Amino acid sequence: MQILYELTVECRCPVDGGGDVYQCSLTATRPIPVESILSVVSKYRPLQMFQEVLADRLSRELLCGVRLVGYHSGVKVTVDA
Repeated sequence: MQILYELTVECRCPVDGGGDVYQCSLTATRPIPVESILSVVSKYRPLQMFQEVLADRLSRELLCGVRLVGYHSGVKVTVDA
């Protein structure tokens, strides 16, 4: 079984403190309760964190594959963890 969850994830840029919005895809071979996903994601919203670190933390906490896609200064960045 392959399950795909898609949502928007917000965080703050550690360089300029601005808000970053990422398109997030989670892939798992077992069900993850949506409430668990939202709980984990919500704690990162107010924090300042690089996209790469955020992807890694989400992957480790939710025990699934994570893809974060966002734009920084007009450059599209895709991170897979």
